[in-house]
Order: sequence, then C-alpha cells, then structure tokens
Amino acid sequence: YCRLLDETMKELSQGAAAEAPAFEPSLDISVDAYLPDGYIHDPAVKLDIYKRLPYVQNSGDMTDLLDELIDRFGEPPSPVLDLLNLALLRGMCRSLGIRSVTVKNTETVILFEENAAVNPERLLQAVASGAYKGMLKQGPPVSLRLAHGKRGDVLAWLKGLLDFLCR
Repeated sequence: YCRLLDETMKELSQGAAAEAPAFEPSLDISVDAYLPDGYIHDPAVKLDIYKRLPYVQNSGDMTDLLDELIDRFGEPPSPVLDLLNLALLRGMCRSLGIRSVTVKNTETVILFEENAAVNPERLLQAVASGAYKGMLKQGPPVSLRLAHGKRGDVLAWLKGLLDFLCR
C-alpha cells in the first residue's frame, strides 16, 4: 500500500524538492500499524499522511510528523505510533542497505543488499556483544539471524539494533 502511495506521490510531484526513496525494504513484522478512522476522520487527510511516510528517514523526520499529528489530531493511539515507528525503521533499513526484516515469534532475520552501507565490524560487534544474540551469515546475501527473547516491544528492540548498526 505504501509503495503504491509512494509511486503515485512520485508521479504527482515531478520536480518536487523531496525525492521519494527508490529502495523500499520489506518489513514483515506483526504489529497493528494504521491511521484509525476515530483518530483521523477525513480520508483525504489520511491519504496525505500515508503518502508522507516513505519520506521518514530518521528520528527527526518521525518526530516532526508525530508533532504535527499531535497538533492537528491530539495524542495518537498505539497503531499510529507503531505506523510511525515502522516508517522510521524502513528509513533506517534503507540507509543501511537492508533488503528485508522478518520477525517470527522470538527470532528476527535481516537480509542485506549486496552493496549494503552497514559496517561489517558493527555487525560482528552486535553479535559478539551479547546484546543481540544470533549469528551472521556471510551470504550472499549477508544475513543476520537474531533471537530477541520475549516479544515485548519488538519495534523498540529493532530500532536499538539499527541505531547500533548506524553508528
């Protein structure tokens, strides 16, 4: 859905200042992430917000969009926060060259693009540190298989991991 919105946005905004990202990572994470009708009533406004999600590239972009939503519609329910966090994770994945993230039960598998921008030493440190238990497969494609214990807040856990890899 977001990919279709992104393509439509690109077509409509030929020559616009902000370019839509060309690379779209796949996130297979089971969370309720959407804009509820009770939060944003106008379908056109919802569509506009959905169209802006691919442009979230970092925490600052997410905070700006969140602040705007709070100003316009009040405190967001958890599906909205999850939607924004997924948009942030997708932007982080894009910048690191992560092709896909799949979360099943207590395991996460991350596949990297061939030309991933992630520092290989950081990958090894993540696994060796004990903070992220798992194994690194040299590929192709390079992959990282991690166990994250209890389900808990998997989005926050992933954000922590991607922050670690971005340093």
